[in-house]
Amino acid sequence: MHRAGDYPYERELTLHKAITMAGGFTDKAATSRAKVIRKIEGKERAISLDLEGVILPEDIIVVPRSFF
Repeated sequence: MHRAGDYPYERELTLHKAITMAGGFTDKAATSRAKVIRKIEGKERAISLDLEGVILPEDIIVVPRSFF
């Protein structure tokens, strides 16, 4: 993402819209390995969402860098 940081949460915010708010994927982003860190039953877990998946207010979006 071009502008990592905190962004205001909106109801029904999708992963795609959240990434767009952050400036979109960079040319070096490993888009297929993007994941969401979500608290589930008090523990942080990495989950996969498709781009139209809804994120929650405390979710952390992680897009690793591609090395190729």
